[in-house]
Amino acid sequence: MSDVGSEPIKAEGQYQERLEAQASDLKRLRAERGNKPYSAIEKRAAELFGLEAALPRSTQSAAFNGKFVGLDKLVWLVRTLMSWDEYGNTCQPPDYRESSLGPWRARWTDIAALRSSPAKSSGSPSERMQGGQLGQRSEPQSTSASLSSRSETAQPYPAGTKWQFSYRKTGFEFSEELVLYAEPDGSTITDEYIPSDINAQALWKMWVMQCVDSAHKRWPELYRPGEVHISWYVTRPDVLGVFEGAPHARDWLSFPGMLNDFGQDATRREDFLTHYTDPVHAETGEPLNWLRLPVLDRGWNSRRADKGGFVQEATGWKPSPLQSTVDVRLLGAAAGLYVPPIEM
Repeated sequence: MSDVGSEPIKAEGQYQERLEAQASDLKRLRAERGNKPYSAIEKRAAELFGLEAALPRSTQSAAFNGKFVGLDKLVWLVRTLMSWDEYGNTCQPPDYRESSLGPWRARWTDIAALRSSPAKSSGSPSERMQGGQLGQRSEPQSTSASLSSRSETAQPYPAGTKWQFSYRKTGFEFSEELVLYAEPDGSTITDEYIPSDINAQALWKMWVMQCVDSAHKRWPELYRPGEVHISWYVTRPDVLGVFEGAPHARDWLSFPGMLNDFGQDATRREDFLTHYTDPVHAETGEPLNWLRLPVLDRGWNSRRADKGGFVQEATGWKPSPLQSTVDVRLLGAAAGLYVPPIEM
């Protein structure tokens, strides 16, 4: 007889294995077609399929690193990669219904089925280990009670708070814990390293030298010297499944000339509410206050290698929910880190 709890572990393992296999095949396809950078893939997708098929770096990074993305985005990414030949030259992409895309769709269907399976939804191994041994998941404080117990001031929603929402295309219903994921511009330089290669302080210096005044130079009326834009996403605490732009965040895509390479300026920005309905509290039905979602912690050390995690690791700081910019000179000075002088 199998132990209680073995099926959730099995389903979670199968789900992650399928995602990793998909990511591996995407990386191989990318390498076979010239190993184009994210910026070239984003530009090529817009040229071929229009802004509806936007493939921002966050979406590409999620797909190439074993995170769940929607079927449309996966197929757009595969078709875009296949629009280069083995020499890296442009060619005609496959038609949307071409048979070569069938295996990609079939695997995505399997992944989506595992993602929504009751076994998987009972919790990942890491979730079940919190507060005790595997299979002995500690019970979070009643979220309805905790919402009312913080009577003096409004606080971030407590860990374990579940939100109900539906996928707009199919009506499929979700009940998930949600968090905010912050990505200061340029902090994804961690994609090229691991903590044993370079520490957080060295990454910080490399990052600020590259990015400290780039926004100010391009948009001097929108950014002061030292200000770096922060992009925001909505995801789960394990950064699996849901990963979409956060609503009500500053829309940098609409800045002057941002998409001039594509021959037009941005007219709209997709976010969580483009794809999902407004979340409500799973117990009380209370609408979600986006400013009360917890901001995900990120690290860069011997135990963690989170994308962009060197910023919090080196400074001890993370942004407030939906904070649009950070002055990296002030932040670095307060933490005793290297900051470039202001160019006169």
